[in-house]
Amino acid sequence: MLPASGELLFSFIDPHTGWALKRNGDRAQLYFTRDQGRKWEEINAAISLYRVTELQFLTPKEGWALAEIKEGVVFLKTDDGGKRWERIWPQ
Repeated sequence: MLPASGELLFSFIDPHTGWALKRNGDRAQLYFTRDQGRKWEEINAAISLYRVTELQFLTPKEGWALAEIKEGVVFLKTDDGGKRWERIWPQ
């Protein structure tokens, strides 16, 4: 079950498979489900995702995120379902 407090961003690639990013102040936690959200698994992302404002997964492995930082907006990409994220633009 997802924690009740905080802001949630969702991205589903089909009716069963999805991710949720729970933001609460300067903290964020990424979750994954395979069963329409009945059970959620925590994903220990290698970077902090609390500045992410948009989240979109295209496949079970490939996902994109938009984050707002002091310098402006950055695009992040994952190729492993959300464990590791790479800054794509600007570099």
